[in-house]
Amino acid sequence: MAFSSDSLAIFLAVLDAGSFSAAARKLGRVPSAVSMAVAQLEAELDLVLFDRATRKALPTSAALALEPQARQVICQLNLLDAQALQLHKGLEKRLTIAMAPELADRPLEPATGNPRPGIPQPGNRGAFGHPDRSHSPVA
Repeated sequence: MAFSSDSLAIFLAVLDAGSFSAAARKLGRVPSAVSMAVAQLEAELDLVLFDRATRKALPTSAALALEPQARQVICQLNLLDAQALQLHKGLEKRLTIAMAPELADRPLEPATGNPRPGIPQPGNRGAFGHPDRSHSPVA
């Protein structure tokens, strides 16, 4: 497989920076490593991505055609990383609350009210009934 998260990051860094040396500075790498990574990607794709005739790395039409999809993939990888971090920290997308039927007439609002701004909120779901038996969900 030609594309990896690293090769995509390097490809986009060169596109954004306009040169291998500027991309290398941005990525904290030496310019030769960035140049070699792009050359390897070009060899694997059998495409020329950058015109190296000048000091600048000018993107070819192939690079410009691949750019939107590359940005989308990097965005999706960032979202995946963020979700994995949330799971690691115990932040779930859904909160399930089960309670005894005798408590069902009490409002849950104080416990599920407005939290601090900026904190992602799970989808809430409540269920009434005995914890060891099936119960009816409440949205």
